[in-house]
Amino acid sequence: MPYDPELDKRLKEWKCEETGLVLAIHRYGEGEAKLQVGPRILKKKDGSPRAPVKAGRLTIEDVLWLYDVIDEVKEELQSLAGPSRARAFEKPEATWKLSQEKGFGSRSRRVRYSNRRCQRSQCLAW
Repeated sequence: MPYDPELDKRLKEWKCEETGLVLAIHRYGEGEAKLQVGPRILKKKDGSPRAPVKAGRLTIEDVLWLYDVIDEVKEELQSLAGPSRARAFEKPEATWKLSQEKGFGSRSRRVRYSNRRCQRSQCLAW
């Protein structure tokens, strides 16, 4: 099936005024809603927008702005996710308890801990 631009919908958008970075939630047809990081929409000297460019590497300003809006982005994605995707948003502890109940061995415990989503304070410490 060829790409149909009419099926590609932008559901929500956030823009960093400082750096021009854009975050947007898109959905193609009846598919899953996904987050797109980029492009950057920079401004000309006269204040009008330039053509969009790739987001590229994120600066500290981008990261701090992303840190401020990420909870809102997560809530929006959760509200758009269907019930089959609800498990993806469980806390890591709930997943760990589930693996213990099913009797997985120590190897899977190591995998569970290494694949665990990091908390904000841990992410910023890296």
